[in-house]
Amino acid sequence: MKWKEIGKVSVDSGMVMITDPCRVVSHPEGTAPQFSSLFKNWKEFVRAVDVSRPGIIPFPSNGLPEMAVVSATGVGDGSFPVMALIDATVPGSGIVELRIVFDEKASIPEDFVEDGAKRVERYLAAARRITGMDDGADVVKVARMIQREVEYE
Repeated sequence: MKWKEIGKVSVDSGMVMITDPCRVVSHPEGTAPQFSSLFKNWKEFVRAVDVSRPGIIPFPSNGLPEMAVVSATGVGDGSFPVMALIDATVPGSGIVELRIVFDEKASIPEDFVEDGAKRVERYLAAARRITGMDDGADVVKVARMIQREVEYE
């Protein structure tokens, strides 16, 4: 599995919302409740969602199934990278997880960014396991094959 930036989300309200698009745009079957039926205007929406609390806030459902998740960015407005964890064995897009990075210095996990020496050592360790050898040209050759497979898909 591999993390990949798949785009950016632009924020002008200091918060983001994750939801099914049929909650925003009319669904062909017309059965999905939409936000426009719950809130008359922006003020009503903001009053219903308390983004002053840290973390992810469930969207008020008024008795309906959960419709969305709303979260303050913690850093205000901006354009934030959206990362996807992609598993090539999963059919379709292969996306198994999404992550929005609001503060790049604080939010990018160690498994996403690592220094070159650490990465090379990881490839060499995998090559040693595969070849059953401690060192040598074959270990380096297998490590390079692993690197190409992981980094240059």
